[in-house]
Amino acid sequence: MHFAVDAHGVPVRIFITKVTVADCAQAEKLTEGIKAGALLADLGYDSDAIAERADEALYKLRHFVENAFVELKYWC
Repeated sequence: MHFAVDAHGVPVRIFITKVTVADCAQAEKLTEGIKAGALLADLGYDSDAIAERADEALYKLRHFVENAFVELKYWC
């Protein structure tokens, strides 16, 4: 499962793919058309292309993304 969340951790886009699909391979499709002041991502999205778009200073806040994922897992 791949998803984008807003600043409050609320999912704004979700893609369900096979388990073997790499997170970083879905990043461009996942963020397409979403306007944001910064991009935060967990380590699954660690690639050169994403690193160029991510805000290194805000990387520490990636726990919001991780927490949203935990909530979705719990909900399922």
